[in-house]
Amino acid sequence: MFVIFFLALVLRLVVLDLTFLGNDKVKYYDDGRIALNIVGGRGFSIDYNYRNWLYYTKVLKSTRIDDLITVGTKPTASKQPVYPFVLATFFQLFGAKNFLSVFLFHALISSLTSVLLFLALKTSYPLAGLVAGVGTAIYPAFIWHAVTVPESTTLSLFQLAAFFLCLETLRIQPSRWIWALAGLLGGLEALTEPVTIPFLGLCLSYVAFVPAESRKRTIAGVLTAVVAGCLVVTPWIVRNYLVFDRFPVIKGSSGFTFNFALEDSGRGTWIPEHRIVALERAGRNLTEMEEDQAIRREIWSLFPSHLREYLIVNVPLNFLHFWWDVRRYSDDYSPGYLASRRLPYLTLLILSIPSILKLIGRFVKDPRVGSKDSIVPVAALFLLLTQSAVYTLFGAWMARYRFPAEMCLFVFAGLTSQPFIESLWNRWMPASRQVGDDHVSHVPALSPKV
Repeated sequence: MFVIFFLALVLRLVVLDLTFLGNDKVKYYDDGRIALNIVGGRGFSIDYNYRNWLYYTKVLKSTRIDDLITVGTKPTASKQPVYPFVLATFFQLFGAKNFLSVFLFHALISSLTSVLLFLALKTSYPLAGLVAGVGTAIYPAFIWHAVTVPESTTLSLFQLAAFFLCLETLRIQPSRWIWALAGLLGGLEALTEPVTIPFLGLCLSYVAFVPAESRKRTIAGVLTAVVAGCLVVTPWIVRNYLVFDRFPVIKGSSGFTFNFALEDSGRGTWIPEHRIVALERAGRNLTEMEEDQAIRREIWSLFPSHLREYLIVNVPLNFLHFWWDVRRYSDDYSPGYLASRRLPYLTLLILSIPSILKLIGRFVKDPRVGSKDSIVPVAALFLLLTQSAVYTLFGAWMARYRFPAEMCLFVFAGLTSQPFIESLWNRWMPASRQVGDDHVSHVPALSPKV
């Protein structure tokens, strides 16, 4: 456990030392802008310049809006609140735009993520847990992202790994406190990356379906988790109701998100440019929620005429960009990118597929498989399926969107590797043990699963 942690931490600190050129050189996006507004006393808001680009000007090719509002801010729900408040806390403590402190925090929780994943698998699959822990510790994409990009993905991976550990703990030794902790983590994850909400609901439903203890105690535990999660999420929902007069609102930019994906993954947005200009002008006097609703209405009115294009162009491209590579990197075959990103990912994917197919087969035969061996592989499969579904429908234009799925692939890569490692161990180590100690008459099996 300590070796995994220090290996991960040292690698991240080395990359941070090599790449960090100063706080003023760090590129930041939605979360950073919102955090700076919070620290500056402007509330949970986005500035108009970023709003103009995010909602409108990015999808304009031949038209220009000359009289854009460029000063001021607008209350937002386009980003979940957990990570912006984390950034705001560091900015408040160490100074605005002090990203070095943020990256040191990222390095710490990213290293702990590897440890948590190892612990979640250690009891039932010790070697698979070791492979997953070491793999996530040395995976180039995870190292680079943690110490170069001030985005919420690093925190999300940490929370998901902790949630996996809670599920496995509940399988082995259920406790009301662990149920509450699982609910707390689920609520925080929902307010960090809302795309994981279907996964969280599916996991709690599965745990209730395959109880590790009596049905009555399991139902009580699930209710405890739901209440804990609701306590975390409720303040955000109340805030959005007070600001936008909508209930309930977890994320308020589904229209923009869908339109952004159309522009990035398919043949471009369906909305004509003159209509985008009109929507921008009308949106100046609307709340962000009303702006997004206007975009959704526009897209929905065009959906029947673009249904065939969506099904045969957008959906396949969305799936391809999620599981292969996002559009901006899909044609990048440079040596640096191949070595640091594409080849490690392909190796991970190839190692994962056999165990994924095996688990699906076992799950079809007996859905209670997660209560017998380990619930972590089942939860990892749920996350793969839900993320694939969401991003296939809505599009994935950022490489980091796949990171939770890649963390799950390490679970399956570990399961695929475990029998081969055990075979090599049992083949070569008995001889070395005998040479080292002639008095050893019995050595326990390396894994209880052999």
